[in-house]
Amino acid sequence: MFFFPVLFLFNHRSSSEYEQRALHFVKTAEKNLGYPAMILCPCKDCRNVSHQDSTTVFEHLVIKGMDSKYKKRSHWTKHGDQIVNAESVDHETTMDEAYNLYRAAYFMDEDSVRPTNSMDEATVQRQDDQFMKNLEDAETPLYPGCPNYTKLSAIVALYRLKSKSGLSDTHFNELSETIHGLLPKENILLKSLYSIKKFLKIFDMGFEKIHACENDCCLFRKEYKALDNCPKCGASRWKKNKRTKEIRKGVPVKVLRYFPIIPRFRRMFRSAQMAEDLRWHFSNKSTDGKMRHPVDSLAWDMVNDKWPSFAADPRNLRLGLATDGFNPFSILSSKYSCWPVMLVTYNLPHMLCMKKENIMLTLLIPGPKQPGNDIDIYLQPLVDALQLLWQNGVEAYDAFSKSTFNLKAMLMWTINDFPAYGNLAGCCTKGKKACPICGKNTHHRWLRFSKKFAYMGHRKFLTPSHPYRRKKSWFDNSVEHGSKTRILTGRNISLALKDFPNDFGKGGNKKRKRNNNEDDTSDVDDQNELSRWKKRSIFFCLPYWEELLLRHNLDVMHIEKNICESIIGTMLHSGKSKDGISARKDLEDMGIRKDLHPQQHGSRLYLPPAPHTFSRSEKKRFCKRLYDFKGPDGYCSNIGNCISLEDSKVMGLKSHDYHVLMQQLLPVAIRGLLPKGPRNAILRLCTFFNRLCQRAIDREKLLILENKVIETLCQLERFFPPSFFDIMVHLPVHLAREARLCGPVHFRWMYPFERYMKTLKDYVRNPARPEGCIAQSYLAEECITFCSQFLKKSIQVEEKEVRNEDFVNDVILEGRPISKATSIILTDKEIEIAHRSVLLNTAIMDPFLDMHLEELQAKDKRLANNETLLWNRHTERFAEWTKNKIPIDSKNHSNTLRWLAYGPRKSALSVKGYIINGQRFHTKDVDRETQNSGVTYDAITMCRASAKDTAQVADVVTYYGILTDIILLDYHLFYVPVFKCHWANKGNGVKEEDGFTLVNLQQSQISFARDPYILASQAKQVFYSREDDSSNWYVVMKAPPRGFHELETNDENVDVSSLPQDIEMDNDDSTETVSYVREDCEGLLV
Repeated sequence: MFFFPVLFLFNHRSSSEYEQRALHFVKTAEKNLGYPAMILCPCKDCRNVSHQDSTTVFEHLVIKGMDSKYKKRSHWTKHGDQIVNAESVDHETTMDEAYNLYRAAYFMDEDSVRPTNSMDEATVQRQDDQFMKNLEDAETPLYPGCPNYTKLSAIVALYRLKSKSGLSDTHFNELSETIHGLLPKENILLKSLYSIKKFLKIFDMGFEKIHACENDCCLFRKEYKALDNCPKCGASRWKKNKRTKEIRKGVPVKVLRYFPIIPRFRRMFRSAQMAEDLRWHFSNKSTDGKMRHPVDSLAWDMVNDKWPSFAADPRNLRLGLATDGFNPFSILSSKYSCWPVMLVTYNLPHMLCMKKENIMLTLLIPGPKQPGNDIDIYLQPLVDALQLLWQNGVEAYDAFSKSTFNLKAMLMWTINDFPAYGNLAGCCTKGKKACPICGKNTHHRWLRFSKKFAYMGHRKFLTPSHPYRRKKSWFDNSVEHGSKTRILTGRNISLALKDFPNDFGKGGNKKRKRNNNEDDTSDVDDQNELSRWKKRSIFFCLPYWEELLLRHNLDVMHIEKNICESIIGTMLHSGKSKDGISARKDLEDMGIRKDLHPQQHGSRLYLPPAPHTFSRSEKKRFCKRLYDFKGPDGYCSNIGNCISLEDSKVMGLKSHDYHVLMQQLLPVAIRGLLPKGPRNAILRLCTFFNRLCQRAIDREKLLILENKVIETLCQLERFFPPSFFDIMVHLPVHLAREARLCGPVHFRWMYPFERYMKTLKDYVRNPARPEGCIAQSYLAEECITFCSQFLKKSIQVEEKEVRNEDFVNDVILEGRPISKATSIILTDKEIEIAHRSVLLNTAIMDPFLDMHLEELQAKDKRLANNETLLWNRHTERFAEWTKNKIPIDSKNHSNTLRWLAYGPRKSALSVKGYIINGQRFHTKDVDRETQNSGVTYDAITMCRASAKDTAQVADVVTYYGILTDIILLDYHLFYVPVFKCHWANKGNGVKEEDGFTLVNLQQSQISFARDPYILASQAKQVFYSREDDSSNWYVVMKAPPRGFHELETNDENVDVSSLPQDIEMDNDDSTETVSYVREDCEGLLV
């Protein structure tokens, strides 16, 4: 038996711990199988098909990694692991699970199991009696002679069904009564939700209701607990009757729901599996300079160096906090705003820490109004708990090591959208000092006609010798002499705000009057650092907060969305366009780009065509490309539904749609549109976000990326109007720095929390009590999750299937079909070609390939000097040679090897859909809203340097094609899947333009007639975007697999981007004076 199968999921292959466990795996397999000469290799290439010696198996596991499908299996049967039959789980096992569950719920640490000096013998006896009484009740069979369910497991299974399906209380009661009536009369199943909740109360962590002032001035806790009125604004704590104005004492106006974090953290360690996972970070730090997890970041290293005693225990928790408001109702017109505060634990492995199951709800701040700057009032109980967890810690029992320890925790940073960033940090996110990183040195300019601030001046971030600094007419008619300012540390901010007078509450009129004539030099207090702060954040109460490298994260999700929306709106001159009469008048007011100034044509104004806007025909082409776009399964929503071809408008896109556009689709959609300058600037910005959002990022490359995005923003300043540069366009300057400090973006953006808030929204059943519904449903989900961790065999909890996971089976060697199979008869020629393709590309045949090549060269000396002739002879004769070399009745070869050598039947199966390597493929003739037929294949091919060169060398050549048929070859005992494809000719069917790869998929297939097949496992998925309806050329785009950021694989370094990586930048001094008016399109009369 293997005692650590799950560890192969989490350890990185470069770690010494992985190597030790891989070696232990090989030795244990040899022992289980009786020390054979060769064992099946479970690496990604061999896939338990090829036999290798133990040394080779170990090398393959370290270099290539274990096959993901086999890795996830609970038992490694091909290496001697024994399957425990589910039906053989006896009553004693069920009893053990129930005992462990009740023990974990009753005793929060190991010392509590034994009596202490403060407890008399009678008290201890009463506790023991109560424990045994509840345990005995739980272990009672559901009815006399029931073989599968006890009272506990039946109730948990039924309550889990309610939690997952969202059944109302009334329907659940009816269902319980119906099931009770169907069972034998002696059954003890509870018939009401009330009685079930009472039975499960021991597993309920509960929450605290804390009354709050309706104006957000204070919480009625501690010294204010007994008050009936707010000590600041005098507002009543209790509700008033709207008609009689009578105070209804006992009915609070506003209630904060606090879910205590300390007992929840302690309970996490009661599960042995979770306690083990929480140690993952300690031994899985990357050693190759890449950052895959916050554990690889500079911020994590700083904590280790600054507080070595905290870092010494891997069980101490490192947390991230996120909050945002959401409307809990389906009525979009409602302005109700409910604010959950959530925690994530970064100790967990990269594919677990951001999952919904591991997001902890800690506070539920009630509506209807958002807390705004007063959110610190509601954070008080959470911050108090965090202070305790840092300064003293709490005793907790570790089920993995079976010992008690002192648990500590620290908050690493917060994750919010930009308005919430200002609420938590306490700084301004509007006006002259809107950038929280640049602070009082934020470069701003008031646009007199657009009536807003523009944040440009990015040239000051460039190196002193950069040529852009000397360009006048490209920017604001001045030479840039400014320099990048120093970013304030947490200690600087804490010292500056030491005596800041916090003034919480909405009782008075605190809104300042808007000044429509704001000027750059209007306030004397601008140089004062305090002028940009609204409060001293409550997080500075945490002793370590001011020492952290980064305290609040800029949210890449919302920044990317807002920038993409502005770009598209400006190019189409619709929606959120930043161009118009006001923008052109601002150009005139600034005295720049005179040829774009508005011109008076009679009673109307004429706006000359700018380089950042499409012509009428370009609008049609751009929208048509987006309308026709089809991505692979799970890649994005149907963007075509949001495109209006008649009006040339893009509307109704979600945040993830904009993410897809910025990552890959937008650069392809604007190919050949717009002048070169603004088009390249947009391409560079898309490339920046694509590089920034990779799963594995290199610290050194982030420094280069940081410099490139500054140049990109300067290019945008040259072509786009000043009104385009709101604060969102400025913030990318700081994103690469934050990634360098804190690690990959997908651990610090709002996507998982936005999805989780959708789950919270689904909890609302009673619109009159939205927060109460959310709180009760969260407790139910929490209770079921806890019970399910212990009752895995009693209630047989099945994990949710991964949509594109290919299951292991003994009939099909790899992958699984997803459509009905049709029987076909192959011709002799088709059988020969397909069989040859299987033999030449299957890992199990590799030793025989080398053997055959050696024999050919030994028999014919000419073949040793002519590689082309050798390869041709090898491919022609290998199938026949293999059949003779490995006879069907051989006792020295495996069944798989013997039947592969024997060859397939003429009859085969054809399917339309197939899942392999976590990707879903469909043939070209399947008409769907997704495009799953694009295929690429990296082949080793004999190549010449030129037409005159007679010497050929082996090289890797990438082929692109369309999947036309999926064939399961019948090798008598098993099937081997092969893909038949329509390939693009490598010579004149593939070309590079502007950094993109284009293929012609309408060419003849004569050159591929002898080799149209590849193994299904060799296929990688791509998708295509057609130039236009009259073109045969398609742009190749690469798609990350579904669930890209949660993959259990270490092959994250594979470049999934199809964007050009090096886009030229125009630094030519001779182009100082240029025209900004487009000569190839019309202007606009308004």
